[in-house]
Amino acid sequence: MFTKSILFPTAFLVLTFAAVASATETPEWIANYLSAEWEKITLQKDRDDILEVLAPISEAADKKDEDASRDAALKILEKTGQHDFVQGAAHFVLAIIDGEREKLDDALEHANKGLNFFPDNETMLHMRVFIHAKQENNKKALDDLETLIRLHPDKAEYFVARISLSDQDKDADQIIADLEKVTDLAKENWEYPLALGQYRFSQEKYDAAVAAFDKAIERGAKSEDAYALRGMCHAQLGNKDKAIADFTEAEKIDKEFGLLLVKYYPMDHLEKGINLFTEAIAKEPTAEAYAQRADFYAALKKYDEALDDLERVLELSTEKLQVLASRILFLHKIRERENAMFIEKKYFEWGLADCNTVLEKYVDELKTDNHRWDMRLWRLNFMRDKKDWDEIIKGTTAYLEIAGESKTLQGNLYFERGFAYTWKAHDEKDADVQRELREKALADLDKTIELIPDHVSAYKYKSSVLKKLGRDDEADAAAAKAKELENR
Repeated sequence: MFTKSILFPTAFLVLTFAAVASATETPEWIANYLSAEWEKITLQKDRDDILEVLAPISEAADKKDEDASRDAALKILEKTGQHDFVQGAAHFVLAIIDGEREKLDDALEHANKGLNFFPDNETMLHMRVFIHAKQENNKKALDDLETLIRLHPDKAEYFVARISLSDQDKDADQIIADLEKVTDLAKENWEYPLALGQYRFSQEKYDAAVAAFDKAIERGAKSEDAYALRGMCHAQLGNKDKAIADFTEAEKIDKEFGLLLVKYYPMDHLEKGINLFTEAIAKEPTAEAYAQRADFYAALKKYDEALDDLERVLELSTEKLQVLASRILFLHKIRERENAMFIEKKYFEWGLADCNTVLEKYVDELKTDNHRWDMRLWRLNFMRDKKDWDEIIKGTTAYLEIAGESKTLQGNLYFERGFAYTWKAHDEKDADVQRELREKALADLDKTIELIPDHVSAYKYKSSVLKKLGRDDEADAAAAKAKELENR
């Protein structure tokens, strides 16, 4: 919604040779561009001789005839023994005309020769900066700008040119110093403090950025960026009220900036977030817009609407695995946020179906073994929520065969199976089968504790199973161990 920095011109505009001779004795192009050098010529005879030699150039300038001006300058240079001013002036004219015509090599040659006669001439240095920049020789252009800044420290345009030609990353400190300088020099300009604020923001110097954005806004910045970026700084500094005020101002200029209110303070603007993304979807139904609206629906616990949006994301996106993984995580968060007893069964079924799809179709695309095991364990969690004890026992038994040497992974799998045996026994009516299941649960929970000695839940379930088996002393010992581990 906004750029990192103001895009300055990459070089000066080339000067055009369209000056018209004035009524004074000195042609306007000399008076405007070579006045300092002209003043050094004190003898009137020398002045008269110079103007006579340069007359064909001046006459062509009067007619705005570039070809005639160029021809006249070349003819002057063909003659030997000319006054230094004449030679410098001829090269000056040729540099301007060739530069305007994009004959950059010729223009550079004449600019170099002209500067041999007029070393500190502002216009010639200005022209050479332009040529170097057009030739993408930024180092030489910057060298000439150093000279111009030394000679004319109060001219903002040379600092601006140096900013435009500097490396945005390597020369950040110099750019900021130049932006501070031009901000002081051009006191009515708001774009420079805005750019300064953007750089300060990119450096995470939020207080300094706020000061720059304050200045841009005081100068009448007609930019939503100034308010939006200042609001982002205030948000980073913890100034919530100021941030909201700035985001609101930015939104008045461009409605899209209302998204900043939603991004930084989503819980305060949930309905607004839904409305903004509903409008965005109406304009262009993208996977990203549906995914973002789903987040707001979820925050309002409108889970059906959120899942409908995630289904649209799956339809629109080419990254099927990524979308399925996101939806599984979303469903997992629902079960963590809400008591599983009160969540509709369809959410567990949906999560389990997505896990099965990933493990059946996309398992090879999961980048690491850890990702694969995360997916398998999520699958077991959704099975647990469905109370599908037989499937959990079957699944964990199969997973234990491929679990490798990780004690943590093996321990967690034994716990899941022990958990399933415990609840399967709880649901069983036959006393003998019930006892057999509890013995299996106890064996798995003991194995969990062997592999993960500080597994609190394993001790708790072990205590519960032992109680059911009538082994009260052992049950109390397991419960005490669980409490000890919790209090560590």
